[in-house]
This record gives sequence, C-alpha cells and structure tokens, in this order.
Amino acid sequence: MTHWYVQKGVAILSILANSSSQKCNAFQSIQGFFLDSTNAPRRVIEVLSHGGWSISPESIYYTIHSVTDSLKESLRKLSDPGLYAMAYDNLDFDFKTKEPSDQNQGMFSSITTATFIPLTYSATLNDLRYSKELWEKSSLNPKNPNDSKPPTTPDRQYVFDRIQERQDNVLWGMEWFVQKILVDNHLETYKEELGTMPSSFTLDRPERMIQYPACVMHLKTSMNDDNIAIVKNLEQQVGTSPEWYDSFVRLCHGDLGMQERHDATMESHAIEATPQERLQFLVAVPGGFHIRMACVDAIWRVYIQPKALRELKGGIFDQFKILCR
Repeated sequence: MTHWYVQKGVAILSILANSSSQKCNAFQSIQGFFLDSTNAPRRVIEVLSHGGWSISPESIYYTIHSVTDSLKESLRKLSDPGLYAMAYDNLDFDFKTKEPSDQNQGMFSSITTATFIPLTYSATLNDLRYSKELWEKSSLNPKNPNDSKPPTTPDRQYVFDRIQERQDNVLWGMEWFVQKILVDNHLETYKEELGTMPSSFTLDRPERMIQYPACVMHLKTSMNDDNIAIVKNLEQQVGTSPEWYDSFVRLCHGDLGMQERHDATMESHAIEATPQERLQFLVAVPGGFHIRMACVDAIWRVYIQPKALRELKGGIFDQFKILCR
C-alpha cells in the first residue's frame, strides 16, 4: 500500500513540476512513449497532454526521431574497430479478430529483433583475426590446398581424458546446484552457509555489458534466405567496410535453428568470390539458454521418457523425484 501512495505522489509532483517548467518533462516523455507504443488515438494523447500527463503528439514524434538518430550514430561507432557480437531472434504476433470466420481467422506476423553486444574483457581485433585461416582450412573451400586438412573429430579417448580432467569441478558444480534447489525450496535457514556459485563456473572479473538495439527487420528467421538478409542488414546498420571481412570473424548468437540455417547457407555460398558474399566471417554461437534446452530435452528422451527406466531403482528418474518433492 505504501508503494502505491509513493507512485501517486511522484505522478502528482511530476505534473506540478511540468506546469511550472516545460523542461521538467521526464515523466511526461515516458508516458508519451508508452502511449505511442500502444497506438493510443491522437485525441487521447492531446487530452492527456493538456492535463500535464504526457507530452504532445508532435513532441513524441520529434523525440522518437531524436532517439533513433542517436542510436544510429552509436551503431556507426561500433564499426571502428568492430569489436562487437550480434544476437537476433524472432518475435511473433498473433492478431486475433473480434469475430473469427472461415475466411478471417486473424493474422499472424513475424519480425526479427536484434542487438549488438560490444566485446569486453580486454578483447582486441587480434582475437578475431581468423577469417582467412578458417576459410583456408574449411572443407567448404573449393580451392582448399592439398596440405590443408579439415579438422577431424577428436577420438573417444581424447574426449574421455578431457572429461576426467574436469570431473571434480563438474561434480562440485552439480553438488552446488542440487544444494541450492534444496535450500531455496526447503531449507532457507541454510542460505547463508550455501555461499555463492563455485568460482570455476563464474567470471573472475564481472563487467557490465552494454547492448545497442538494432532496427527491427520484417524477416523470418525460419527461412535460409532471410537469415542471410538479416546478417547483411545488421552489418549495413553498423556500416562495416567490405575489407573487414577479409581478416576478421563476427560472432553471431541465436537459437539452434539459426545454427542449422547458417550451416546450410554457408555451404551453398561457398562458390562466391568474396569473403563477405560467402559468409566466411560468420561464426554462429548458439545461446546458452537454447543449449540448456537441448540438453534438458536429451536427458528427457534418454533417461526419463522411456517407461522401463522410470522403474529402475536409483536411476536418473528416481533422483529427479527427490528434487521435485
């Protein structure tokens, strides 16, 4: 209840301050942005503007253009030196109709939103100078030299050795996560003794990351051609020079579908003449959330979904039941 009174008080004081000086319009600008984003009628905005609740429709228009121009200028500065990664995903809208019929069930629209992520932790251009080397050793390169072999899959013993080296840290992390679930749900009195996540799973020097939102694109991430257009559109928004693609790579984050479609498009574009056209600079990096989704789905399909494994005493299914109690 106290929080509600504070909100009311802030709104009243903001209106009084705006009536004394038009420069005190932070509250009104936010309300104007909100009204415009919800497609509020112009007459409604004009009434609220006269009441001191919002800025005028003309001010909203100029403010949006000013913010957009400022963002575009910030994006252009990213191209020099080019230390940033890209991330994009689809955003779907399902517009329901008031009275659906056989001919009009509504409308479904899909757009793509994206963001630019400047690379931190003392990253330099030398960390990205691998475009030429990756292409020379790529199995997609039709002019691959005879002495250049594509990377082979590590043998089983190598994988086992690497897992054995990290086994203690992995078990340590798994124990911590299990303890956290138990403490959060059943043993809150031990929260202080739980401590923070093991340092092996966190960064020693956390840095605040700043993202720059890109302009929305009316393209579908589910189509191969549109994925190519998305990458080119994002590079054009920043203004990357064609010479940049000869030497450096670009990290691109997305879901697992993005990885599959870029693999397909890079294979079909391998015959192109320039590094930019054959997308040799693009290094697809699936998002951590989507990788976790794939891992959980694999655990479900292998250990939990089969009915016979549910009846196995001490099996994975029994352990999940303990966590869900």
